[in-house]
Amino acid sequence: MSDFNPSLEAAQSLVSKVQAKADLPHGAEREVEMAKQYVLGETLDAIGKDYDLTRERVRQLINLSGWKTSELRHARKVIADDERRQKTELDRDKVLKWSYANPGVAKQNAAEQLGLPVKVVSKLLGKRSNLHSFHTARERRQNWTDNDLIEILRQFHLATGSTVSMDFEKWSMARGGPSRQTPTIRFGSWSAALEKADIEGSYSVDRERQHSDEDLWAAVIEFFSFDRNNYSYDSFATWLSGSQGMPSAALIRVRLGLSWSELSVTGQKVAGSRIADFDPKWVAEVRNQRDWATLVKIGADPVDVLAEAIASIGSVLTIAAYNTWAQDFDRPKAQTLMKRARLSWVQLVEAAGGRTGTRGARGAVSDQSLLEPLIEYALEHHQIRYLEYSHWARENGRPVGSTLSHRFGSWDRAVSSALLEASKRKLESGLESLPGSDS
Repeated sequence: MSDFNPSLEAAQSLVSKVQAKADLPHGAEREVEMAKQYVLGETLDAIGKDYDLTRERVRQLINLSGWKTSELRHARKVIADDERRQKTELDRDKVLKWSYANPGVAKQNAAEQLGLPVKVVSKLLGKRSNLHSFHTARERRQNWTDNDLIEILRQFHLATGSTVSMDFEKWSMARGGPSRQTPTIRFGSWSAALEKADIEGSYSVDRERQHSDEDLWAAVIEFFSFDRNNYSYDSFATWLSGSQGMPSAALIRVRLGLSWSELSVTGQKVAGSRIADFDPKWVAEVRNQRDWATLVKIGADPVDVLAEAIASIGSVLTIAAYNTWAQDFDRPKAQTLMKRARLSWVQLVEAAGGRTGTRGARGAVSDQSLLEPLIEYALEHHQIRYLEYSHWARENGRPVGSTLSHRFGSWDRAVSSALLEASKRKLESGLESLPGSDS
């Protein structure tokens, strides 16, 4: 084995010397010409075919040129490695520029635009890779006017009586309408969208909140304004919990009515000054960095906490249903809230804009209601895998795979039921149109 291990400069110098000697007038002896061919990348076999010689004979002749094949091979490798490194850096620069210019866009788009394999794009994105792993948006890009959105919200409420954002999304998108993200971002929050449409909702309860909706967006945008080791929902939640006065990740997702992927896209856009689609006043407010320590409050407002629960699981709220939700989102138990507010459960729920009823915890929820999130997931994803679904469910406050497996007897049975219902909905979708939608 050769001990020859040249630096890049030494390797480049060696190649230059071989080329120079081979290019001298009357100095291109066969051995030197072979050495030049070899150091420039030709194999011994290919060179042998040019001269009708064996591979071994070519190696012997090159060694007579003044340079050994092992030295030329090592020099060639050093130069090739450097060329690959330079290309990788150039590709990385292109990929990162694309990433900052295309918040939330799937990495497959970068692969097509830049002519690189998806695996290479993922590797070059590094810690930003998970910012581009979301599925492409389900709704077609459309310029919904404010009046369109207000009218669609009113139709939804008139048809269903619901004020829950997820209910709106299912109802609207089945008719070719916008997702809940569109009115939520357009008007600043889901509650603000309801208020704009003159729909009675939890926003109508007169109370002082620890964090405004703009504060919640400010936290999201601050997270994306700085370099992070990871941009996942779990990293976001951990970062929030590390500072006093900051809202919880669950509060942000529930009150704003958006998934982590949707929050992420908007956060990246505003943090990266891609703000043409947003209200300038709203942008100025949410980009104003908070002194979070000044927002510290001793104990969460019981009414505010119940309003979060109502926004997440619906207006009918029992103690059992609330406690199940509270455990998932690390909120106080119902008994703690009643003791703190010195009010009965009925009084608290009514103050938060909801009503008590017979709805219980997940054990008392119907099979169809429990299966609904899995149906939603099936409509959004090409494949349903237990771990991926459970991760999505935890991020979105939905029943995880083990809950569904227990109710339906097995995970496969739950998936089969969800796929059957999802197929029916796909066939039935698009039968009704909405203002401004494609008929």
